[in-house]
Amino acid sequence: MGLEMSDLNKLLIKIKNDAAEKAAQIIKTAEEQAKEHKEAVLAEAQKERAAMIKYGCEEVARIETQMLEQHKLSLRDRQIEIKHGVIDEVFEAALEKLNRLPDDELLKFAVSKLSGYGRLDGYTILFPEKSGLNAEKVNAALSAKGIGAKLGDYSGDMKTDGGFMLFSGSIEHNYSFGSLVGFAKYEMINEVSDILF
Repeated sequence: MGLEMSDLNKLLIKIKNDAAEKAAQIIKTAEEQAKEHKEAVLAEAQKERAAMIKYGCEEVARIETQMLEQHKLSLRDRQIEIKHGVIDEVFEAALEKLNRLPDDELLKFAVSKLSGYGRLDGYTILFPEKSGLNAEKVNAALSAKGIGAKLGDYSGDMKTDGGFMLFSGSIEHNYSFGSLVGFAKYEMINEVSDILF
């Protein structure tokens, strides 16, 4: 079974679901801390109120309101920070999982992406150093599907941790998992946020 974009999306959704439980726990802790902080703020406001009664009730009400608004803003900022952290963890976990993809699955992924190119003469391909894949194996897999290819192995300075990169002269076709997950994160961040929170 090849790793298609729909498989990547399914994997991302599974990871998002796994992260939802962790997100709930983090948010619960943040809410408990916020409650404690709120109680401390209210207690401090009451002390201030007692000391300032001689200066007038309107001044006290203004200070309480201001302190509570500051607390709300602080809480909101903390929740936003936590949400961004959880979202980052979800996508990082997806990337780590993809970067550990076995060679046979990575080969299927490469063949599925390269099948739409037609002839691949003069192209070079780069796989992660830890991978046992090379141009010869991809050429054989494409040939088995009836697609002629004369890919060469990339010999430049670029590297990838997962996925692959295809080069034709100065043109780069980036199918690295880091790039694909980064693009998916950019495209799906609001959807992921809605699912998690």
